[in-house]
Amino acid sequence: MPKFLALSGYHNSGKTTVGTYIVAKLSEKGYKVGVIKSTKETTEETDKPGSDTFKYRKAGARLVALFQRDKMTLFIEDMPKEKDEVFTLFERLFFDYDLVILEGFKEWRDVPKIWLKRNDEEELPEGIENIQMVAEAKDKERILNFVEDYLGVQNNGDIKIFVNDEDIPLKPHLKLLCQNILLGILASLKGVPKIEEVKTIEVLIKR
Repeated sequence: MPKFLALSGYHNSGKTTVGTYIVAKLSEKGYKVGVIKSTKETTEETDKPGSDTFKYRKAGARLVALFQRDKMTLFIEDMPKEKDEVFTLFERLFFDYDLVILEGFKEWRDVPKIWLKRNDEEELPEGIENIQMVAEAKDKERILNFVEDYLGVQNNGDIKIFVNDEDIPLKPHLKLLCQNILLGILASLKGVPKIEEVKTIEVLIKR
């Protein structure tokens, strides 16, 4: 499971400047980093009207993927409405990442945040919870050091089970039991790498 960390702050506080710096530096060190950027825009289309993907969405397709040689863009119509359900979707999309940076998301109380303040800000805003660090964009090296410390020991060995898209909580002993059962099955199958080389396992069952 990835660790999530929000870069929050008001407009022009340097969130993207700091975020791109962190992504570049961590990527150089071998970390797998994802980014989710929030926007207050509700009417702006990210797909061009008249394009083929746009036509499929208007025709009623609930999920459309634009596949290119080096990237793929997803357009999801059925986004969950509740924050915990949205967060579960993020966890599933970025399951094998080390870190996911959330740009914005200052209203999301449960997400750890770095608050980026502008030069004219003297006090922290009220009502913003879970602030782990306060800095300015010019402090990006200090912020990077904080993020690396935050990453610390990765969440290895984590297991997530979803039934009908609902996250089913597991106690530690059940997680270990599921992991051992799956690894035992895989060890007997041809074509599977050595167990010590297996990094992630994904099982999907549709009934």
